Amino acid sequence: MGSPSAVLVKPIRTKTADVTPHAAGVREYVPGDPMKRIHWPSTAKRGRFMVKKFEQDPQADIWLFVDAQRGAHVSKVEQPPAALDEKFLLRRPKVNLPCDTFEYAMSAAGSLAQHFLRSRRSVGLACSAARFTVLSSERGERQVGRTMETLAFLQPDGDIPVLGLVTMQAKLLPLGTGVILITPSARPELLLAAEDLLRRHLRPVVVLLKADTFGGATPDLEVVSAALLAMNVPVCPLGFGDNLTTQLSLPVVYFQRPYLPKSYLESRAI
Repeated sequence: MGSPSAVLVKPIRTKTADVTPHAAGVREYVPGDPMKRIHWPSTAKRGRFMVKKFEQDPQADIWLFVDAQRGAHVSKVEQPPAALDEKFLLRRPKVNLPCDTFEYAMSAAGSLAQHFLRSRRSVGLACSAARFTVLSSERGERQVGRTMETLAFLQPDGDIPVLGLVTMQAKLLPLGTGVILITPSARPELLLAAEDLLRRHLRPVVVLLKADTFGGATPDLEVVSAALLAMNVPVCPLGFGDNLTTQLSLPVVYFQRPYLPKSYLESRAI
C-alpha cells in the first residue's frame, strides 16, 4: 500500500483559469489565478486583488464533496460469512458492501465519478479526511483511474465537518458547477452548506446516507431532507442494502439538464 501522500494531487485552484465567453462578476484573488484575469477597476475600488469569474457552459464540471469527518460515519459489526461449499465456488459470488456508511460513501463517489467521466464530463473530488484531499477536475479514462486510486486511500479520520469542506472549496469553483455532497450528517449545518453553494450560483445535490440503517441514529433526517427540498436542493437518500444504481439515478438525471445562468433566466422573464 502506498503512502497517504499519494492521494494528494494538484490543487483545485488550477481550474480557476477556465475562461468562458460570459463574465459573471468578480471574486477575490487566490494564489494560482492568472494575472490576465485581474479586474483592475474592482481591485482599485476594494483595495485588494479581484479577478473576473465566468459562467460555465451547459456541460459544467461535476465535483464530489465527500464528508470524512471523524465520528460522522457509523458501521455495524457483521457476522463472518459461513464456509462456502464447493458448488458455490464454481459460481461467481455476489459481493455485498459492508454495513458501513463510509464504504457506501466511497462506493457512491466512485460510481458517480465513473458515470460522469464516461459521459465526457469533467469530474473533481474533495474530501475532508485527516489529510485534506483534492483531485482537480479533468475528463477522460485517466481521471477514472486517478479517482478510484484516490478513493482507495481515504479514511473517515478528518476533523472538518461538511460545512467546513464547502466553505473551503466552493469559493474556488466556476459558476454553474454541479456539487454532489455525500454525507451521513443530517444536521442543520448541512442546510448552511447547501445555502452557501446556492449563494455562489453552484448546483448542489445531496446524497444523504441514512445512518439509522447502519446501526446509527439520524433524528433530524426527515426535517433536514424536507428543508433541502424546500430550498430546491435534490436529496438522494441511501441506506444499507440499497441498490446504488437505482438510488443514484437522481443526480445522474439532474445533471443532464443544462445550467442556465440567473441572468439568462431573468432576461427570459422580461
